[in-house]
Amino acid sequence: MTEEQVVQVDGITVEKSFDAEGFPVPAVRMEIASERSEPVSVRLTETVPDQFDIDQIGFHPDYGSEHWTARSDGTLRFERELVPAETLTTVYGIRMDDRTDPTPLLDEPSLDVDPAPINPAGEDITDSREDLGASETAESTATAESLPDDDAEIIGGSPSNGGADSKTQSTETAPSVTGDSSVQTAATDAETASESAATETNGGLDTEATVEAAVGGGDAEDDAEPEPESKTIEGESDFETIVEALVAELESGAVDETDREALASALSTGSRSQSVQVEHLQSRVAELEAYTDALESFIDAAGTSEDISTMLAPEFEAVESRLDTLESGQTALEAGQDDIETDLDAVVEDVEDLNEEFDEFEDDIEDLEDDVEDLTTDQDDLNAELEELAGYQDALDDEIADLAATQADLLETADQTQQDVADLESQVETVDDEFESLQNEQSQLATAQEATEAELEELATEQAEQISWLQDLQTDHQDLEGTVDGLEETVKTVDAQASEVAESVDRLESAVERAESTVADFQSEIESIQSQIESAVEKRAELADTVESVAEDTAQMEAELERIERLQGDLDAMDERLADVEDLQLTVQELETKFENFEEDINRIRQVSDQLSDVF
Repeated sequence: MTEEQVVQVDGITVEKSFDAEGFPVPAVRMEIASERSEPVSVRLTETVPDQFDIDQIGFHPDYGSEHWTARSDGTLRFERELVPAETLTTVYGIRMDDRTDPTPLLDEPSLDVDPAPINPAGEDITDSREDLGASETAESTATAESLPDDDAEIIGGSPSNGGADSKTQSTETAPSVTGDSSVQTAATDAETASESAATETNGGLDTEATVEAAVGGGDAEDDAEPEPESKTIEGESDFETIVEALVAELESGAVDETDREALASALSTGSRSQSVQVEHLQSRVAELEAYTDALESFIDAAGTSEDISTMLAPEFEAVESRLDTLESGQTALEAGQDDIETDLDAVVEDVEDLNEEFDEFEDDIEDLEDDVEDLTTDQDDLNAELEELAGYQDALDDEIADLAATQADLLETADQTQQDVADLESQVETVDDEFESLQNEQSQLATAQEATEAELEELATEQAEQISWLQDLQTDHQDLEGTVDGLEETVKTVDAQASEVAESVDRLESAVERAESTVADFQSEIESIQSQIESAVEKRAELADTVESVAEDTAQMEAELERIERLQGDLDAMDERLADVEDLQLTVQELETKFENFEEDINRIRQVSDQLSDVF
C-alpha cells in the first residue's frame, strides 16, 4: 500500500490508495463511506493518466464493476446510490509492469454528491433490458455486461481470454438476429444473449460456449476468424437492419398496443432514469469502441479462442489447482490473521495498560524520589542530631557516672542517715521516757512542795500562835514582873518552853530551807531536762531537715534517672527511625530495580508490537 488521497464532500468520504499486492494485478482501491442520514447518489470521476491506455483498465465483479463506466477519452466514472451510514470498497485494475511508477494514478478524484433519485439508478439497466425489445438494447446490454467480466478477468490474472471472447460475442450477436423475421424473436434472442453474458465467470472458455449457445448456432472458430474491420461494418449493418425491421413491424401494425407502449416508454427522453439508461448504454458503446482496436490486435496475435483454449487449458487447470491451494492457504492465513489481529489487539490493550501503569509507576517514582529527597534531608538532619546526641550522650554518660557515684554516696548517706534517724528516734523515745519520768517526779515534787508549803503554813500558823503566846507571855511577864520571885520557876519553865519553841522554829526554818533547796534542785533538774528536750527537738528537726534534703536529692536523682530513661527511649526511637530509613532506602532500590525490569518488559512489548505492525 502506498500513500492515500482522501476526499470529503457533503458527508461522503473517499479514501483512494494504490494496492500492488492485494490483487492479482495492481489496482486502485477506493473506500467510500457515507455519514449522511438519508440516501444519496455518489458520482466519482477519474481521468486515466497519459502514461496509461484505457485498454489497460479493468474492473472487478466483486467490487462494484457494474457501477463503473469507461469512455474513450480516458474518463472513468463510478455511480452508485448509498444508504445512510453505508461503507463500500471498489477497485479497478491496471495492467502494468513493476517498473511503472503508480504515482500518477493517485490524483485526487472528483466527487459529486446528489440526493437519491426517485427511481434509483441501480434499477435503470434492468428496466431498460426488460422494456426495450429492440436488438439495439440487447446488443448494448450484452456488450456492457461483457465488459465488467472482461475487466474482472484482468483483475483475476487472465486478461487474454476474456477480452477476445467478449468482443467476439458482442459483434456476433447481431447477425444471428438479422435472420429472424420478427422483432419479438430478436428481442428474445437479445435477452438470452444478455443473460448468458451476465452469468460469465472469470473463465473465458465458459463465456464463449454460453454466448455461442445463446446465438443459436455457428462455429466458434468461424466466428473468430473474420477480420476486425469486416466485423465492425457487419455490426453497424446489423444495427440498421434491426431498426428497419422494427420500423416495418410498427408500420404494418403487427406490434400489439402493449409492446407499442413499452417501446414508447423505453424510447421516451422525458424521464431522468431513461436519460441515465441512454447515457449508460452510450458509455458502454464507447467502451466497446475503445476496446475494439486492442481486442482485434489481440485476436490477430493470439489466434482463435479454440487455439487459445487448447493452449491455455493445461495452464488453466494448473492455475485452478494453484488457485484452490492459494484459496485454502488464504483461508488459513485469514484465520491466522484473525487470530493474530485478536492477539495484536490484546497486545495493544496490554501495551496501553502497561503504558498507563508505567505512567502511574513514573508518578509513583517521582513521588518516591521526592520522598527519598525528603528522607535524605531528614536523614542528614537526623545525622546532625545524632552527632549532637552522641556528644550529649557522652556528656550524659559522664553525668550518669557522676550521678551514679553521687547516688551511691547518697545511698550510703541515706543509709547512715536512716541509721542516725533510727538512733535519734530511739534517743527521742528514751528522752520521752525520761521526760515522762521527770514530769512524774516534777508532779511528785509539786505535790511534796504543796505538802511542804502546807506544813510551812501550819508552822507559820503555829509560829504565829507561839508568837501570840509569847506576846501573851510577855504581857503576862510584864504583869507578873512584880511577882518575879514568885514566878521565877514559871520563868524558867517559860524559858524552857521558849527554847523548845526556838528549837522548833529552828527546826521549821531548817525544814523550810531544805524544802527550798529541794525545790531549787528540782527546778534546776527540770530546767536541765527542758534544755535536753529542746536540744533533742532541735536535733530531731535537724534530722527531719536532713531526711527532707535526702528525699529531695533522691527525687532529683529519680527525675534525672527518668530523664536519662527518656533520652534512652529517644535514642532507641532514633535508632528505629534510622532502621526505617535504611528499610526505605532498600525499598527504593528494589522499586528502582522493578521499574527498570518494567521498562525492559515494556520495551520488549513495544518491539513485538512494532514487529507485528510491520508485518501487517
